[in-house]
Amino acid sequence: MRTGWVKYYRSGQPYRESTRTADRSEAKRFLSRRLAEIATGAFAGIVVECVTVGLLAEGLITDYLAT
Repeated sequence: MRTGWVKYYRSGQPYRESTRTADRSEAKRFLSRRLAEIATGAFAGIVVECVTVGLLAEGLITDYLAT
């Protein structure tokens, strides 16, 4: 399944974000919401999931012990 991506600008900074959908009309609604957030000042930025080395090591050890 193909996933749509949108590109928009805030203060001259480009942002690219997955819409998490293949539906074109849903992707357009997603972009409209993002642009509205930017216009009203509600846009805080893209949330990025961070994974620490400790979490990776913990998962590796748990998986190793389970097998």
